[in-house]
Amino acid sequence: MTSRFLSSLCLFALLLAFSVPIQAFADQDVVKALQQTTDMRLQVLQQDKKELYIAYGLAFEGLKKQIIAVNTARFADEVTPDPYVEVIKLSQMTPVGLAVSDGIAQYLMSTNMRQLNRVPVTNDVADLYVNGALNADVGIQAFHIYMRYFCDPQSRGGTMEDKEFVQKHVYYKGAMLDNDITMGCGYVKNSDMPTRATYLAAKANNGLEADQIIGLPTRADRLYFNAGTFPTTAKKEPTDADPTNTNRMAQVYEAAFSQSMLLLLGDPPAAPQSNDLAGDAGTYLENQKQVAVKAAATYPFALAFAEQTGTMGPDAAQAAAFLLRTKLAGATTNPDILAQINSLNQRNSISVAELSKIIDYQLVTSPGYFQRISTMRPSQLKREAVWLLARQTALRWEQKRWQEISTMLEAMM
Repeated sequence: MTSRFLSSLCLFALLLAFSVPIQAFADQDVVKALQQTTDMRLQVLQQDKKELYIAYGLAFEGLKKQIIAVNTARFADEVTPDPYVEVIKLSQMTPVGLAVSDGIAQYLMSTNMRQLNRVPVTNDVADLYVNGALNADVGIQAFHIYMRYFCDPQSRGGTMEDKEFVQKHVYYKGAMLDNDITMGCGYVKNSDMPTRATYLAAKANNGLEADQIIGLPTRADRLYFNAGTFPTTAKKEPTDADPTNTNRMAQVYEAAFSQSMLLLLGDPPAAPQSNDLAGDAGTYLENQKQVAVKAAATYPFALAFAEQTGTMGPDAAQAAAFLLRTKLAGATTNPDILAQINSLNQRNSISVAELSKIIDYQLVTSPGYFQRISTMRPSQLKREAVWLLARQTALRWEQKRWQEISTMLEAMM
């Protein structure tokens, strides 16, 4: 009896000795484990001394494992707390997206310069760009491309849907066609030439894809002043149930940019005659002045267009969707927000402009974001402050860049 009583006192003393560091953890799991150990002690008081120490040892090992598990989970949370994994992933992808976006802007500028200098366009873009080398046919070419792809059947009081034109001297794939071409709004009576109807068939004048394309060169909200991502080429028709960011006419967005520049800045300057160059160098330089002014005016549009092109892959799109879902909290019950999240999850790309809108505007101004930071620990808040400072620095740099572009354009006027 005395042996058992002494054993009980030893057990109680050991538990009391370990209770101080255990309390420091202040974790429910640890408290629960301690309670289980105490219950075990009460149960083994009726056993002999040997059985008592075996039972106690097993209980203490269980408690130690609980403590280790809690600390491990805490440490992992300190290193990669959700959703910082997605933030890091996007941070790694953004420089690549920016580099590709800059390359697209340079390509657009290079092609535009060829047009302005009336250099023949290459065959790979001859179906989408006006060939400035054909001095007298810029207007005809532009009209032909606009009619095939962008014509609005409801324009001119709804008469355009049934209006047909017979065109001569149609330029297609690097050559002037000999035969006359009959065209209407969104179609051409020539099976070899692609049109809106070629891609969209019966839905050429209505539906999700047609709505994005019709009148596109004149829709600045979609081409330049829009933070969304341009659609990519689709293998199937998107539906309301499957609203993927795709469109079978996606490749003609480049043509829309070219047509928009023609509408905003006018035709390329007339090409100086070769026999005038030696005798009148000033005429040639005046021609180049016009090219320089129009090229400078094109640049901000090329940048805005390129930044809306999907330059980051599906991982970036899904990471953005994850951030929206986790940080917008209760706002994700809104059907428009849910549609945006679903669309991002099904994307094969996302643009620099749309990603910036999500990270720099939607997330940090949402009630869900304030709700999240209110539960962060000091170490998490420090990382969040560094992240926000980095985003603010990036935005200030972007603002400075656009101020420089704006100042330059104002100086030209």
